[in-house]
Amino acid sequence: MRYFVDTTAVHQHIIHIKLEFDAPWDKPELVMPVWTPGSYKIRDYSRYIQSIRASTADQSISLEKTAKNIWVIHVEKGTSVTVEYQVYAFEFTVRTSFLSDRYGLLSPASLFFYLAGSDADNKSSPVWVSIVVSDGWSVFNSMKKEGDFYLADDFDDLIDSPFALAHPDSVETTTYSIDNPDGQIIPCTIALVGSPGNQNLEVFKDAMIKIQQQSIKMFGELPYDRYLWVLYVVHQGGGGLEHRFNNFSIINRWYFDSEKDMNYARMLSLEAHEHFHVYNIKRIRPSQLGPFDYTKEVYTRLLWVAEGMTSFYDNIFLPRSGLIDPQTYWKVIAKDYSSLQKVEGRHHTSITSSSFDAWIKLYQPHSGASNLFVSYYLKGGLVTMMLDLEIRKQSGWTKALDDFFRAMWLEYKRTGEGYEEGKLRELIEYATGTQLSNFWAKYVDGTDDLALNDYLQLVGKTLKVKSEDDPYIGWKLDNNKTKILGVNQGSPAENAGISVGDKLIALNEFEIGSATLEILLKEFSSQKVTIYYFRDGKLRSTVLALDQKKVSEFDIVNVDNPTEEQITAHSQFLQLGTQI
Repeated sequence: MRYFVDTTAVHQHIIHIKLEFDAPWDKPELVMPVWTPGSYKIRDYSRYIQSIRASTADQSISLEKTAKNIWVIHVEKGTSVTVEYQVYAFEFTVRTSFLSDRYGLLSPASLFFYLAGSDADNKSSPVWVSIVVSDGWSVFNSMKKEGDFYLADDFDDLIDSPFALAHPDSVETTTYSIDNPDGQIIPCTIALVGSPGNQNLEVFKDAMIKIQQQSIKMFGELPYDRYLWVLYVVHQGGGGLEHRFNNFSIINRWYFDSEKDMNYARMLSLEAHEHFHVYNIKRIRPSQLGPFDYTKEVYTRLLWVAEGMTSFYDNIFLPRSGLIDPQTYWKVIAKDYSSLQKVEGRHHTSITSSSFDAWIKLYQPHSGASNLFVSYYLKGGLVTMMLDLEIRKQSGWTKALDDFFRAMWLEYKRTGEGYEEGKLRELIEYATGTQLSNFWAKYVDGTDDLALNDYLQLVGKTLKVKSEDDPYIGWKLDNNKTKILGVNQGSPAENAGISVGDKLIALNEFEIGSATLEILLKEFSSQKVTIYYFRDGKLRSTVLALDQKKVSEFDIVNVDNPTEEQITAHSQFLQLGTQI
């Protein structure tokens, strides 16, 4: 299959595509994916197609749409076919396609078809793609090239290889190479796309090299022969998506200042996260996650492994690489734990259940979702940190979760196959010599509150409550502080009868607004107040108790008088010198 992609209609946000192929069987079907790996939501990419037609060398061909993402081409086997279609591309995420006068992001799942028949498809066949861009623009892609064509080994390879397009005034690049222990020299490229902020490309390059070097330290080698980092530096937006040979992410343009440690740390952790995926999920993976069925949901209860375990490593790689200090690392963990404590759904849903239901819950939350659901990223990362410390404790600090991943990497290199979902605990126990059934029952398959403080004690740390003067209410408000977006179960707001969608007007007859709400809450703290609000256009009021203090933030601090064992354990955990 040969694709010719024209991206010059930047002001219309239209991508013109021509596909050429010889029909492998009678009446082949054009099938467009409905989702993309790494983002577990049905996105129905075919809704962006604006027109489509097919022809042979001398005539038009009938196209019959038989499903939302399938068109049947009425030709015989061997017929040379041309399909031309247009795709509207103006949704800026790492999972969709976007085209503007400054840059573009082409997500292959939203643009390209494969062919299918009654009992076959051509997803294992090579795909060639040619890209036409506006004058002076650059194209960044990790596939190999032959002439004007990018070459995909098969359809999975194509879907895993997005394209970045950049106006000459909207890109900054650098290249470097990194040595693999086997003697291979790996070429790498960094492209920062968008209007520049406070980035220093050389400093950023050094940080990415340290992340790669930490990967070599853990796994013994890098798993690729080339790598591409693409970061869209923008005013707002965020996110990343993993690929075998590249990493596409969206970053606030002002997050590159290492002096502003939390934003900088979060930015680095996102890059470390997507890079760790080159091992965990893109190669070491449950058997359900590749090769893929692009026409429907693909279920697994191990997305907490895909994302939660990766979230643990993306954070801990930073102090291990010397990119942040230990104090900043513990600030990040404390912030994650504080965020988890605000989610009532942690009492109702395990991380295995939240993994299975990602398709309908994580990516499509409703206003009451936080009361019923917990993120397998957030809780999964904290559970993984506890799991690593549990392994270290049981093994007398001779084994760690790293040992499991090293063993799985060697197994993947031998077979190239995914592992059975139900064997995960057994595989970890075998690699580390531990017994984890109790841990699994409580924190993986169960909904017990995390005994994080018990594990922190092992490394000389402890949780410290940050009490705040503001009363606890348990509502989530919009930016104007007037519209109710969410209400926590059992909170004072719920007890007062306040509901999602209510529009706040006044507190004790004083007007509520973004500048006044916090002041009023402090003024009437520890009292019962009257809240006035609109519901369905009708004025209402209720009495709200402000007598509960908010305990929603935590610090992680040193224990008093840490022992030598705790100091040594902390050093081993973060791979530091002897410090705490």
